[in-house]
This record gives sequence, C-alpha cells and structure tokens, in this order.
Amino acid sequence: MKKIWIVIVAIALILSACQGGTDSSVAVFDGLELDSVTVDTTMMLANRNDAPFCRLHMTLVYVKGTNAQAVNDSVIHAGILVPDYFAIGHEPLTMKQVADSFVIRYLDDYKREFGAFYHQDPEHAASYINEYTLTTHVERGKDGMMVYLANSYLFAGGSHGTTTTIAKNVNVKTGKVMQLSDVFVEGFELRLNELIEKRLCKQMKVKTIDELRDKGVFDGIDVYATDNFIMGEKNMTFIYVEDEIAPHSMGEIRVVLDYGELNGIMKR
Repeated sequence: MKKIWIVIVAIALILSACQGGTDSSVAVFDGLELDSVTVDTTMMLANRNDAPFCRLHMTLVYVKGTNAQAVNDSVIHAGILVPDYFAIGHEPLTMKQVADSFVIRYLDDYKREFGAFYHQDPEHAASYINEYTLTTHVERGKDGMMVYLANSYLFAGGSHGTTTTIAKNVNVKTGKVMQLSDVFVEGFELRLNELIEKRLCKQMKVKTIDELRDKGVFDGIDVYATDNFIMGEKNMTFIYVEDEIAPHSMGEIRVVLDYGELNGIMKR
C-alpha cells in the first residue's frame, strides 16, 4: 500500500503545475508579455495524519513574445531556484517543465533525506517538516532591461526559516544576464566597495568600518559588492541576503546607490 500511495502523490505533482494569467501590473514589456505557472502541493512522509510533510508553493513568471525563449532560458539557468538543479545544462525548457521537474526532484530529495531521519526518530516528527515558497515578479530596469526577482522562504527544521531575494538583470534583446563586470569598468572594485561601506555606515548610523563591524556587519571579512543586484531605472541596489554579511537577526540588507555616485566606474 505504501508504494501505491507514493505513486499517486507523484502523479498529483505533475498535474499540479498550472498556467496562471498574465501579470496585469506589467502586461507588456518591450514586446514581451508576462505569464506565470504555479505549483502548490504537499507530500507527507507516511500515510498517517501525524507524519511530517513537505509543503511547496511556487509561482514562476515567464515571458512570451519576441526573443522569449532566450530570456526565459537565461533566467532558468541563472540560479533563481534553490537548490539550483538547472545550473548545469542549457537545454531549452518551458517554465512548466521547470516547475514540474523542480518539484519532483525537490520532493524526491526530501523523501530520501528526511525520510531516513523520520524512520529512525518518529517521535520527533515535527522536526522533519519542510516548507519552501517561491514567488517571482518582474520590474523594469535601466535602459529597458528586465529585472527578474525571486523571493523565497525555506524552512528545513531548526529555530527559524530563511528568506532570500535573488535578482537577475536581463537584456531583453539578447537574453544576457548582466554581471558586475558587464556594468563597471575594469578595476571598479575598490571605489565601489568604498561607496558601499560609506552608505552602510550612514544606514547603520556609525562613522567607521570598525564601528560597523562592532554591529556585526562585515565582521571579520572585507567589504565587497555582491553579484546580487538590481539595476533600477534611477539607482542600483545591492542585496545581501540573510546571514551573508550580518547576523540572522538583522535580516536582509540592501545598499542603494544613485547612478550619479557611480560616475567614473560605470560603463557607458
């Protein structure tokens, strides 16, 4: 009976990915229309009411229209999903194929890893509950670029979950995902790090890097510009996710720099 039940769950997962409607907030983006695919499913580790479970919800925005395949492929392989099952390989996939594949692999990993722990320790079932939520949306960026934002929440036991924001800036004409080296001139690092340090000191109401580190920010590490950034229409935002440069209690940290501050190190 147990094997039959698992097969039924797998079939339900494949059917759970459904097409969403066009995002009316940005219905047309430089010749590209937005649509979405949504998955909402739960799998229990055993066929009993008190068994631990994995709850997974995903909404993946994608584009349709001119050059849509190149843009979608770049987003899929750029690391918006965690775990990043699509980092290796560049085969063209639809967002529905991505959603179905991700869910099946994620739940298979959960069943294998957490199932072993639960089998050994069924008295602490609540410790093996797993929740993963991913929502995505698109914003208009600098010079007509598309900013693809993925917001996720992961709880895999422990005292708290983790919230993460991943940003990717996509050239809608070429499908290229922009890196810092595409945005800034060679040797930009020193000046950019100085600007980030200065802005963070102002945000944290301190005067020096030592005082900043006393607050737990960049404690024991050098200041750096993260590759997780938003090229907005008026400014650039660097996103440091939870636990990256500061204690978990400080949450996500964002540093916003106006383009005027970046004159001299940005490519034209």
